[in-house]
Amino acid sequence: MKPIALIEVAASVAVLTCAGMTPANAVMTLTAMTLTLSDGSGNITNLNDSGSGAIFFNGALSDSVWDVNVDVALTYPDLGSRAAPEIDFGIEEAASTAPGTLIFLLTSTGFGPLANDTGTATLAIAGSGGNGSVTTYGLVDGSTVVNLGPFTGAPWSGEVQTNVSGLASTFSIGEEIIITHTVAGLGQQGDFEFSIIPEPSAFVLAAVGLAGLLVVGRCRKWPQ
Repeated sequence: MKPIALIEVAASVAVLTCAGMTPANAVMTLTAMTLTLSDGSGNITNLNDSGSGAIFFNGALSDSVWDVNVDVALTYPDLGSRAAPEIDFGIEEAASTAPGTLIFLLTSTGFGPLANDTGTATLAIAGSGGNGSVTTYGLVDGSTVVNLGPFTGAPWSGEVQTNVSGLASTFSIGEEIIITHTVAGLGQQGDFEFSIIPEPSAFVLAAVGLAGLLVVGRCRKWPQ
């Protein structure tokens, strides 16, 4: 095979693997997203996306002090991919008629398995609100890997990243958002995004290195 062909093969492998290709023999499961709203006192509302990748909610949490407008909750197939999962949650308004706590738990399952076991998890949030505070957690398989907050008052934002592992088997991602009101009234509005980008495997790095060496060798043979 000519050097230029080897370079093209290496580059193709790098692109495909960096995109998070799953192993050829992996059995893919259906993705599903659920949203649970709870006030910490036993009042719970459960919603699911029925495979659409989107959940909407606007109304009162039954038997609680909370009234909520969820702009939209998005995940695959509406956002991201099985190999690079994302979850995006928007709160238009969270209002209460008394002090209290509201917990959103958004979970999307059925991602992976990925060819490489590790990746970078990123949690990015932005919003504002009064009468209390908001804290956000990014989850992998139900365990917290990153968190931001608590934030209060005027417009706030933040972003945090961390390395995660355990991606060589099917996994879930999620966000937990905890809003606490110290008094009644209108509260937090915000956008909460959590994603995982697979790390390039050692094989990809080796392929890229080989391509570089071939380019150098080819250049040395060219007439000056």
